[in-house]
Amino acid sequence: MICSILNDVIGPVMMGPSSSHTAGPCRIGNLARALLDEEILEAEIVFDKRGSFAATYHGQGSDYGFIGGLLGMTPDDEKLAQSLAVADEKGMRYNFVVGDLEDVHPNAALLNLRGRKKEISILARSLGGSMIEIVSLNGRPLHITGEVNTLVIV
Repeated sequence: MICSILNDVIGPVMMGPSSSHTAGPCRIGNLARALLDEEILEAEIVFDKRGSFAATYHGQGSDYGFIGGLLGMTPDDEKLAQSLAVADEKGMRYNFVVGDLEDVHPNAALLNLRGRKKEISILARSLGGSMIEIVSLNGRPLHITGEVNTLVIV
């Protein structure tokens, strides 16, 4: 994603409906995919019952945002809204769970991902305007925004 000062004024170039609930989750999914570094076979995405994703993830497009990102789609991809169908076609299993998270940020999500050889767990937040941060990987704190290249050694 190209960042610009216009993002702060106008907003990101994206498929809607929401920069924090569609584009942000898509960017989180993309970073999670890069961190797993292999094809995602299963994804469980957990939202806190007190957060905003729990009540709005379907209506605001967070479901297809997260899955689209996990498939490698970008927030401006015209096929983003069809990402659930694409995941089904590819045999990717996914589910959305409303539960309890330790992170009380209203737009927090826990992504539990499994590939052929690896499994990871990522806690991330959508901050608005498609800005995001990953705050933990496998329970270890870190700070990744996706705005700069980052090397993670596990």
